[in-house]
Amino acid sequence: MYRENVLIPNRTTHRRAIVLLLCATAVAVLHRSEIFAHGSTHEMIESATREIASRPDHAPLYLRRANLYLEHGDWRVCLLDVDEAERRQTQDLGAGFVRARAQAAGGFFAEAKVTLDKFLAAHPLHVAAIMGRARVLSALGKKAEAAEEFVRAMSHAQEPEPDQIFELAALLCAAGREADALAAIDRALKATPGVPSLVECGVKIEIGRGNSDGALRRLAEALSAATIKEPLMARRASVLAQAGRIAESLAAWRELQVRVAALPSAQRDSHAMASLSVRALHAIGALTALHP
Repeated sequence: MYRENVLIPNRTTHRRAIVLLLCATAVAVLHRSEIFAHGSTHEMIESATREIASRPDHAPLYLRRANLYLEHGDWRVCLLDVDEAERRQTQDLGAGFVRARAQAAGGFFAEAKVTLDKFLAAHPLHVAAIMGRARVLSALGKKAEAAEEFVRAMSHAQEPEPDQIFELAALLCAAGREADALAAIDRALKATPGVPSLVECGVKIEIGRGNSDGALRRLAEALSAATIKEPLMARRASVLAQAGRIAESLAAWRELQVRVAALPSAQRDSHAMASLSVRALHAIGALTALHP
């Protein structure tokens, strides 16, 4: 059966692959500030250090530098500054949350959970801390608790972002709650229709649970509303092939090929469209051999 160079593992393995992919996406987004600001963080740390030298008893400065060290990946030094901030603070500055993040960054998940439990007892509606606790629970292998905790966090989030939906979906899938993950994606798409990454997230989960019809339904809905349809057409053709619907897939790839060829030259010759055209050509060749 044609797979367009994609192996279709069993459902358990596929679920694990979906979870890993969604988690990788979430982690990459969560750390994008570190990726783009890494160079300037040194200067900010130096600036904070100079301020501390002039005001050595000012707790917020230590906490500010602790956050900078954590952003830079220096979780050990971050913890030292958290200690200094807590020794000097006259009111709760949220140092416990920074400590928990540093502990988690260092792989001390059990300790991070204890710290977060204490912090959330004093700040029960701190959304970022609740999400952090969900991540720690997941790292500790408590998948069901992690999913429920992230659901609780999202119930308090005023305007959830797609990145957070991905993470929620990953945790729900890890807990075997694919239907709930899809429901979360559907709610997000209702609030922000047509977001391609959310559509693709739903498609992957549907395929993982063996529901190619559900995946195709999602793609059809997205196609009906999309301004740029070609990438979704290619995805639909690929899903049809994976489902063993070779004739339909072949027709879908040919339809895409005709559509791209009819585009104005500036669009047709773009890298994205040229790549889709090549994919369509290769897929049509492979499918024709299976379905002359």
